[in-house]
Amino acid sequence: MKKNVLYLTLLILSITNIYSQTGSQRSFTTYYDLVDFQMASPGAFKTGLWGFDNPAMLNYNNSNFDLAFLVNDMGQKLFDFNKYGFFYSSKQSGFGIMTVNIGDNSYTDYRTSLGFGSKVFGLGLTYGWTNTSGNIRRSNNMMAVGALYRPISYLSIAGNYSFALDNRDAETVVELGIRPLGNELITLYADASQLNEQNIKDINWSAGIILEPVPGVRINARRFMKTEGITLGVNLSFGNSDLSNINLLNSDNSLISSTYGIRFGGKDRTVLEDVIARQEYKILDLSSNIKYIKNVFFDNSQTLLKILDALDEASNNKNVKGIVVNATQLSASRTMLWEIREKLKEIKSKGKKVIVFIDRANIDIYHFASVGDEVVIDPLGFVSIEGYSLGRSFYKKLLDKSDIGYEEFRYFKYKSAAENFSREEFSEGDREQRQRLVDDWYELAKNEILESRKGVTDNFDNLVNDQMGFMPEEAQQKKLVDKFDRWNNLQKFMREYDKTAGLKNIFADDMYPEPIDNKWGEDEKSIAVIYAEGACDLNTGIRARMLSDLLRMAYEKSSIKAIVLRVDSPGGDAMASDYISKLIQENKGKKPLIVSQGSVAASGGYWLSMEADKIVAAPNTITGSIGVIGAWIYDKGLKDSLGITYDYVKKGKYADLGNSFTLPFIPIGLPVRNLNKDEIEQREKMIKTLYKDFVSRVAKARKMDYEKVDEIAQGRIWTGNDALKIGLVDNLGTLIDAINIAKEAAGIPKNKKVNIKEYPTGQFFDFSALFGSIFGVNIPKAKTEFDDLKFLIENNGIPMPILSIDYWK
Repeated sequence: MKKNVLYLTLLILSITNIYSQTGSQRSFTTYYDLVDFQMASPGAFKTGLWGFDNPAMLNYNNSNFDLAFLVNDMGQKLFDFNKYGFFYSSKQSGFGIMTVNIGDNSYTDYRTSLGFGSKVFGLGLTYGWTNTSGNIRRSNNMMAVGALYRPISYLSIAGNYSFALDNRDAETVVELGIRPLGNELITLYADASQLNEQNIKDINWSAGIILEPVPGVRINARRFMKTEGITLGVNLSFGNSDLSNINLLNSDNSLISSTYGIRFGGKDRTVLEDVIARQEYKILDLSSNIKYIKNVFFDNSQTLLKILDALDEASNNKNVKGIVVNATQLSASRTMLWEIREKLKEIKSKGKKVIVFIDRANIDIYHFASVGDEVVIDPLGFVSIEGYSLGRSFYKKLLDKSDIGYEEFRYFKYKSAAENFSREEFSEGDREQRQRLVDDWYELAKNEILESRKGVTDNFDNLVNDQMGFMPEEAQQKKLVDKFDRWNNLQKFMREYDKTAGLKNIFADDMYPEPIDNKWGEDEKSIAVIYAEGACDLNTGIRARMLSDLLRMAYEKSSIKAIVLRVDSPGGDAMASDYISKLIQENKGKKPLIVSQGSVAASGGYWLSMEADKIVAAPNTITGSIGVIGAWIYDKGLKDSLGITYDYVKKGKYADLGNSFTLPFIPIGLPVRNLNKDEIEQREKMIKTLYKDFVSRVAKARKMDYEKVDEIAQGRIWTGNDALKIGLVDNLGTLIDAINIAKEAAGIPKNKKVNIKEYPTGQFFDFSALFGSIFGVNIPKAKTEFDDLKFLIENNGIPMPILSIDYWK
């Protein structure tokens, strides 16, 4: 806090020292030239003039689009306007134009502004230029530097330094705002302006008060101490628009001028919320990919949390009559589909309608769609409730024919990650656990489909086994679907379905998010959602080094009251998993940490999870697989077949263990020899030792006996349903459920809205996806397959808590 104050002070004082010069002539529009356009000082009222008066205020502009027009009569006849203002802003950028007519003379100021920083401390820059006509002489170019500091919800300190670029004129402005109640109901403020090196006794300053007795109704009174003038203002918000009136009075209370303004665009508080709102259906278009983190540019995917949060908002909005879902090109993991379905089921339980459009639906898509009150199928669509199957390819013969050797170091019945290279078919243990997996998925789909589609005429097993699928007419006869229509005919369909309600995209309000000026400073209570996605590796996959830094930051930051760690990982390097697990263990009791398990949180992915205060999984999550495996792939004649020779020198018994030949132009190769008996025995000892350590850690973290954990471990995978029964997870639920559990654990009331902070942030854009779409090549998929191969080769021989790759594909 002291550091930020020092930065703010040094910034303004240093620029002041450089540019200030004696004199009082104003060659650019000064702070108090704007008083007839200002409802109050910018640090006290919303975001001021959208950066025109203090660019640092743009840090509190939460809207993607805001447009305002203001006119002032300058004491002339009513509605005979001589001063005009146009102001536009989008997030942290702003642009303004102000024209002043004085008889036959006029000038127009143009200013473009940019704000950057946080809600606690922000800076801003403005560049302006002026066009004049007649006898007016003003500076052609100016700049301004603004600063804003709000350490707590009760206090706002702001400053602004403006200076001409073609002469030495300058102005320094300081502002102070106080909110006695810590919210927008009452705001007291004062400001002062010093022109050049004006004597302190000569500077103008003002003080005032803003009252907002009800949301969106603001009343302002401001007194200028030097001139004894007064401004009285009223601002009325209608949500996405508002009207304002500002009257400037002389010391004898005679009217000097009146300003009238209108704004539209960004959402604002309003007492008329229930009056202006209309009943509507929200459109949830799921035709793009769903993932955890999206890129900033060139990425049309949607994130899971954004979808769940939007559905949560709709569920609690009394003006939302229902949700219309486009599932015609739905691409998401089975677990994500279940999580979204759960929120739709919650919406349905509150009496709102859910309408789902499908075209060609397999069992996963139909399971998802079956939650709808109305399932609408394309007239040429198809429903296939085919059941579930898990298979894998085996490469033993391929490796033999390719002169590639492979040794599997497997000492636990169900730890099957490496058997597809060492066998020609399933082992007994892998067949058993895979069959249990598909049985559980089948039962989940069956029970939830029948629960939602109570009118289904046939026995569910018959629907699966009697034929491969159903054309629309057959599906309707069997009560699997309700209507025939196509998604691109949505508008007409909804007019016929419900003529009284509107239709609006569920994410449309993202363009006009809720204002944040009601709360100064950092949000007192926020929850961090941190994603651990991919193989457990120090620098790729979950990027454990970076992830541990994010987790440490979340523990140390006082505004973050709880942490949700979303795990979607098949495991990998035990060291990478322990980077995270150890950090959670060391900080136990400091803040609640809840793990939300995604599609896969098994083996090293469970290692990531086990130290959490609570573990929340979906019923179809793949978890468990508490075990360790190793393998050694090596050259068994391939290099000779390719005409490659290899030679080396060494000092040290095991120095040549990883010596590998490499292919020309391709940075991969294989070790030139197999392990000997001594080396295999050492690997076995390492694997069994690591397994014992893994089981012991789980037993301690989950408060279970070692023997009990060992019994359900042995590398065995479990669904979320089964994991709940045997004590490996605590709850079944969605990511939102995990966040709500974290809120409760942090002592935050359930109905209190908190700020969700997601980490890590997305990259700017993905070159491979961009160019792949241009040239029609799936570069990301090809890159992923190569990365998998590279990961296995780089970790050759290392004991690893990892799941078979095909599970997490």
